[in-house]
Amino acid sequence: MRTNIVYKGISLLLTVLLLLGMEVVMPMNQVSASGYDASAAVSYAKTYWSNYNSSYVNYNDIGNDGANFVSQCLHAGGLEMTDGWYWYSRNNRSASWASCPSMYDYFKGAGYTMIENPSDNQILAGNPVLYYSSAKGRWSYAAICVGRDSSGMPVVAAHNHDYYGLDWKLGTGWSKRCTILMNTQNPLSNLFLWIKNVMRLERL
Repeated sequence: MRTNIVYKGISLLLTVLLLLGMEVVMPMNQVSASGYDASAAVSYAKTYWSNYNSSYVNYNDIGNDGANFVSQCLHAGGLEMTDGWYWYSRNNRSASWASCPSMYDYFKGAGYTMIENPSDNQILAGNPVLYYSSAKGRWSYAAICVGRDSSGMPVVAAHNHDYYGLDWKLGTGWSKRCTILMNTQNPLSNLFLWIKNVMRLERL
Protein backbone atom coordinates (compact mmCIF):
# COMPACT_ATOMS: atom_id res chain seq x y z
CA MET A 1 0.00 0.00 0.00
CA ARG A 2 2.75 2.45 0.96
CA THR A 3 4.66 1.58 -2.23
CA ASN A 4 1.58 2.27 -4.33
CA ILE A 5 1.06 5.68 -2.71
CA VAL A 6 4.69 6.63 -3.30
CA TYR A 7 4.50 5.39 -6.89
CA LYS A 8 1.35 7.40 -7.55
CA GLY A 9 2.96 10.48 -6.02
CA ILE A 10 6.05 10.15 -8.21
CA SER A 11 3.88 9.63 -11.32
CA LEU A 12 1.81 12.70 -10.52
CA LEU A 13 4.92 14.81 -9.91
CA LEU A 14 6.47 13.66 -13.19
CA THR A 15 3.25 14.51 -15.04
CA VAL A 16 3.15 18.04 -13.59
CA LEU A 17 6.82 18.65 -14.38
CA LEU A 18 6.37 17.26 -17.87
CA LEU A 19 3.39 19.52 -18.58
CA LEU A 20 5.26 22.56 -17.32
CA GLY A 21 8.33 21.65 -19.35
CA MET A 22 6.34 21.08 -22.49
CA GLU A 23 4.65 24.46 -22.13
CA VAL A 24 7.99 26.21 -21.76
CA VAL A 25 9.92 24.32 -24.45
CA MET A 26 7.17 23.63 -26.97
CA PRO A 27 3.41 23.72 -26.27
CA MET A 28 1.57 20.43 -26.72
CA ASN A 29 0.48 20.02 -30.30
CA GLN A 30 -3.32 19.84 -30.25
CA VAL A 31 -3.83 19.78 -34.01
CA SER A 32 -1.75 18.73 -36.95
CA ALA A 33 -2.46 18.85 -40.66
CA SER A 34 -2.84 15.16 -41.38
CA GLY A 35 -1.16 14.27 -44.65
CA TYR A 36 0.40 17.69 -45.06
CA ASP A 37 3.27 17.47 -47.56
CA ALA A 38 5.90 20.05 -46.65
CA SER A 39 7.94 19.27 -49.77
CA ALA A 40 4.93 20.08 -51.99
CA ALA A 41 4.49 23.39 -50.20
CA VAL A 42 8.17 24.20 -50.71
CA SER A 43 7.95 23.21 -54.38
CA TYR A 44 5.00 25.56 -54.82
CA ALA A 45 6.93 28.38 -53.13
CA LYS A 46 9.89 27.80 -55.43
CA THR A 47 7.64 27.91 -58.51
CA TYR A 48 5.58 30.96 -57.60
CA TRP A 49 7.71 33.21 -55.37
CA SER A 50 8.29 35.62 -58.26
CA ASN A 51 6.06 34.22 -61.02
CA TYR A 52 2.67 34.70 -59.38
CA ASN A 53 0.09 31.94 -59.86
CA SER A 54 -2.59 33.32 -62.19
CA SER A 55 -5.20 31.06 -60.57
CA TYR A 56 -5.14 33.46 -57.62
CA VAL A 57 -5.20 37.24 -57.37
CA ASN A 58 -2.55 39.10 -55.38
CA TYR A 59 -3.11 41.75 -52.76
CA ASN A 60 -0.02 43.88 -53.25
CA ASP A 61 -2.25 46.72 -54.42
CA ILE A 62 -3.87 46.90 -50.99
CA GLY A 63 -0.67 46.54 -48.99
CA ASN A 64 0.73 43.02 -48.77
CA ASP A 65 0.49 39.63 -50.48
CA GLY A 66 2.59 37.72 -47.93
CA ALA A 67 -0.21 35.89 -46.10
CA ASN A 68 -1.98 35.10 -49.37
CA PHE A 69 1.19 33.51 -50.76
CA VAL A 70 1.81 31.48 -47.59
CA SER A 71 -1.79 30.26 -47.63
CA GLN A 72 -1.36 29.17 -51.26
CA CYS A 73 1.75 27.21 -50.27
CA LEU A 74 -0.05 25.53 -47.37
CA HIS A 75 -2.99 24.60 -49.60
CA ALA A 76 -0.58 23.23 -52.24
CA GLY A 77 0.93 21.13 -49.46
CA GLY A 78 -2.45 19.54 -48.81
CA LEU A 79 -3.95 21.72 -46.09
CA GLU A 80 -7.67 21.68 -46.74
CA MET A 81 -9.77 24.82 -46.71
CA THR A 82 -12.21 25.25 -43.85
CA ASP A 83 -15.04 27.64 -43.02
CA GLY A 84 -12.45 29.78 -41.27
CA TRP A 85 -9.64 29.57 -43.83
CA TYR A 86 -10.47 29.67 -47.54
CA TRP A 87 -10.06 31.45 -50.87
CA TYR A 88 -12.42 31.30 -53.88
CA SER A 89 -12.01 34.75 -55.42
CA ARG A 90 -10.61 38.18 -54.68
CA ASN A 91 -13.55 39.14 -52.49
CA ASN A 92 -14.71 35.67 -51.48
CA ARG A 93 -12.01 34.65 -49.05
CA SER A 94 -11.46 34.55 -45.32
CA ALA A 95 -9.41 37.23 -43.59
CA SER A 96 -7.22 34.43 -42.24
CA TRP A 97 -6.16 33.52 -45.79
CA ALA A 98 -4.77 36.90 -46.78
CA SER A 99 -4.24 38.87 -43.55
CA CYS A 100 -1.30 38.22 -41.21
CA PRO A 101 -3.07 39.12 -37.93
CA SER A 102 -6.06 36.98 -38.87
CA MET A 103 -3.81 34.13 -40.02
CA TYR A 104 -2.12 34.11 -36.62
CA ASP A 105 -5.47 34.17 -34.81
CA TYR A 106 -6.94 31.42 -36.98
CA PHE A 107 -4.16 28.87 -36.58
CA LYS A 108 -3.79 29.61 -32.88
CA GLY A 109 -7.54 29.28 -32.37
CA ALA A 110 -7.60 26.05 -34.38
CA GLY A 111 -5.08 24.53 -31.96
CA TYR A 112 -1.91 24.43 -34.03
CA THR A 113 1.38 24.69 -32.17
CA MET A 114 2.62 28.27 -32.30
CA ILE A 115 6.23 28.91 -31.27
CA GLU A 116 6.96 32.56 -30.58
CA ASN A 117 10.59 33.68 -30.75
CA PRO A 118 11.70 30.28 -32.08
CA SER A 119 15.29 29.13 -32.33
CA ASP A 120 16.89 28.31 -35.68
CA ASN A 121 16.33 24.57 -35.22
CA GLN A 122 12.58 25.10 -34.73
CA ILE A 123 12.16 26.67 -38.17
CA LEU A 124 11.24 23.77 -40.45
CA ALA A 125 10.64 23.54 -44.18
CA GLY A 126 6.98 23.92 -45.13
CA ASN A 127 6.07 25.81 -41.96
CA PRO A 128 4.96 29.47 -41.97
CA VAL A 129 6.89 32.19 -40.16
CA LEU A 130 5.03 35.32 -39.06
CA TYR A 131 6.62 38.64 -38.12
CA TYR A 132 5.36 41.11 -35.53
CA SER A 133 5.79 44.86 -35.93
CA SER A 134 5.75 46.78 -32.67
CA ALA A 135 5.33 49.98 -34.64
CA LYS A 136 2.07 48.67 -36.11
CA GLY A 137 1.14 46.65 -33.03
CA ARG A 138 0.30 43.51 -34.97
CA TRP A 139 1.57 40.51 -36.89
CA SER A 140 2.22 42.21 -40.20
CA TYR A 141 4.23 39.91 -42.47
CA ALA A 142 4.27 36.24 -43.43
CA ALA A 143 6.80 33.97 -45.11
CA ILE A 144 7.31 30.22 -45.43
CA CYS A 145 10.44 28.21 -44.67
CA VAL A 146 11.80 26.52 -47.80
CA GLY A 147 14.79 24.71 -46.27
CA ARG A 148 18.30 25.63 -45.14
CA ASP A 149 21.26 27.29 -46.78
CA SER A 150 24.78 25.86 -47.05
CA SER A 151 25.56 26.95 -43.49
CA GLY A 152 22.46 25.26 -42.08
CA MET A 153 20.50 28.48 -41.52
CA PRO A 154 16.75 28.23 -42.25
CA VAL A 155 15.68 30.29 -45.25
CA VAL A 156 12.28 31.55 -46.35
CA ALA A 157 10.33 32.65 -49.40
CA ALA A 158 7.70 35.38 -49.52
CA HIS A 159 5.70 37.75 -51.68
CA ASN A 160 5.49 41.50 -51.66
CA HIS A 161 9.28 41.86 -51.78
CA ASP A 162 9.32 38.60 -53.78
CA TYR A 163 12.29 36.62 -52.54
CA TYR A 164 13.41 33.04 -52.13
CA GLY A 165 16.18 31.69 -49.90
CA LEU A 166 16.66 34.60 -47.47
CA ASP A 167 17.69 34.18 -43.83
CA TRP A 168 14.45 33.46 -41.96
CA LYS A 169 14.92 36.31 -39.45
CA LEU A 170 14.54 38.92 -42.22
CA GLY A 171 16.70 41.47 -40.45
CA THR A 172 16.30 43.13 -37.07
CA GLY A 173 13.21 45.22 -37.70
CA TRP A 174 10.79 42.75 -36.10
CA SER A 175 10.05 42.75 -32.37
CA LYS A 176 9.13 39.06 -32.43
CA ARG A 177 8.59 36.16 -34.76
CA CYS A 178 6.40 33.07 -34.69
CA THR A 179 6.42 29.78 -36.55
CA ILE A 180 3.39 27.54 -36.95
CA LEU A 181 4.02 23.79 -36.87
CA MET A 182 1.81 22.21 -39.50
CA ASN A 183 2.43 18.50 -38.87
CA THR A 184 5.31 18.22 -36.42
CA GLN A 185 4.28 16.41 -33.28
CA ASN A 186 5.73 17.31 -29.91
CA PRO A 187 8.44 14.68 -29.19
CA LEU A 188 7.43 14.68 -25.51
CA SER A 189 3.81 13.76 -26.21
CA ASN A 190 4.54 10.00 -26.27
CA LEU A 191 6.15 10.22 -22.83
CA PHE A 192 3.14 12.15 -21.57
CA LEU A 193 0.79 9.44 -22.85
CA TRP A 194 2.96 6.73 -21.27
CA ILE A 195 2.69 8.38 -17.84
CA LYS A 196 -1.07 8.73 -18.25
CA ASN A 197 -1.35 5.03 -19.07
CA VAL A 198 0.80 4.04 -16.09
CA MET A 199 -1.40 6.06 -13.75
CA ARG A 200 -4.54 4.58 -15.30
CA LEU A 201 -3.25 1.03 -14.81
CA GLU A 202 -2.32 1.82 -11.23
CA ARG A 203 -5.92 2.80 -10.48
CA LEU A 204 -7.24 -0.58 -11.72
